[in-house]
Amino acid sequence: MELYNVDQKPLRKKDKEAYYHDDRNNFVKVPSMFDTGPEVFYFLRVCAKKTIPGVTDEMIKDVWKDAEEKKEIVLDALEQLKRENEAAGDRFKTIAYARAIPQIKKLKVPLLSGAQALKIKGIGKGIASHIDEILKTGRLKSLEEREQSKIDRQKVIETFMKIWGVGPKIAAEWYSQGYTQIEDLVEANLTEQQKVGIKYYDEISQPIPRAEVTEIYEAISDALGDQVATIDIVGSYRRGASESGDVDIIVTIEGDDGDVKSKKGKKGRSGKTALKNIVDILESSDIVTDAPVLGPQKFMGIALAPKGKIHRRIDITLAPYNERGSLLMHATGPQAFNMQLREQASQMGYKLNEYGLFKLSTTDDEDERLPSHTEEEIFKELGMAYVEPEDRF
Repeated sequence: MELYNVDQKPLRKKDKEAYYHDDRNNFVKVPSMFDTGPEVFYFLRVCAKKTIPGVTDEMIKDVWKDAEEKKEIVLDALEQLKRENEAAGDRFKTIAYARAIPQIKKLKVPLLSGAQALKIKGIGKGIASHIDEILKTGRLKSLEEREQSKIDRQKVIETFMKIWGVGPKIAAEWYSQGYTQIEDLVEANLTEQQKVGIKYYDEISQPIPRAEVTEIYEAISDALGDQVATIDIVGSYRRGASESGDVDIIVTIEGDDGDVKSKKGKKGRSGKTALKNIVDILESSDIVTDAPVLGPQKFMGIALAPKGKIHRRIDITLAPYNERGSLLMHATGPQAFNMQLREQASQMGYKLNEYGLFKLSTTDDEDERLPSHTEEEIFKELGMAYVEPEDRF
């Protein structure tokens, strides 16, 4: 359709305003993108009917509606690009998107092309090209590719985190180094625990039936005999669970003065020596097959039931006998129950943690350690009825 300048001569590039003859042959100004919707729709209707044979108002309305919907897709994509650049610390691109988005929102008309967008203040060629792509295809390929890349990255990290001894930080580092599957990790710098975790990846991810936990416990009890004071299975097993993620055991052993050296610095035989002796016995009995983590009081390894075919994770904690009750309570859980009980003890003038029950001193003297060889002793001291493990919530 022919456009004119204010003097009704053919429109030139230097002319700032455009005019046209409407369907009643009135000479009127071409509306801008920021004029009212009806004005712009009328202009487009006149243009279409003068240039496209057989076009109807309904056809024009359908095009208008489709373009309005695509404008929302454009805005969503630009918002996401703004957030990405903001997160990446690209200040200039963030500002560019922040300026363009509200301008597009102000439009009273459909957004039909990148060329149209270039006439909007604050929009450059880069954003205009994104707009063209979205309007033509209904999507922004580069954005979708980045989204898919994020999804792929998260899947790999979640897979790596299922490896024993791997947390989110290490998993993310491996991904950034180019590792995308477990088989690739043979070239990574692995700890002994992680090597074992990969070795038994499929096996230790399986839940352990209660009967098998019991079988491993009985085998350990037979192997250690009277060389330890007590052996207790804790965790969800002790609360009556039908399956467990690992075998979690507490062993107490009496030293020369009745206590193994603990985290509180008690005198007596070295905890690490005693725990190593325990692990050595279990290895020679073919119960423990791998022992990657052995500290002064904590062992984390792999065990196999006497009749078992699947390797299982096992944790053994060594504690002084006088901390058995408090550690049993701590390791049995659940956490909410322990927190509530500790809060009640605190309100009564006690301190309860995995190391024992203490009467808080009202002076500068050391808190008094109270008997906690059993859980029952702790409940009794606090004046509370004993709660069975399976009833703790």
